[in-house]
Amino acid sequence: MANNHYVPQFILRNWDKKINVYDLRNKSFLKQVNTRNVFSKKRLYPNELEKQISQKVEAKFYNYIEIKFLIKVIE
Repeated sequence: MANNHYVPQFILRNWDKKINVYDLRNKSFLKQVNTRNVFSKKRLYPNELEKQISQKVEAKFYNYIEIKFLIKVIE
């Protein structure tokens, strides 16, 4: 069963593979949660749509962000 992210993992991983999050439902602070398990929902999109989003949207956006980040680091 697919775990679809509404916040792409590549954005979350800019901080780390594990992050600290605040759970609004339980009103609790969770430490060192794997990015695979946050900002996602099972079956948010059909599998084919998930693949298309990843390949056509996220990949291009990721490349754009990486280029902008590298330019800032070089400056």
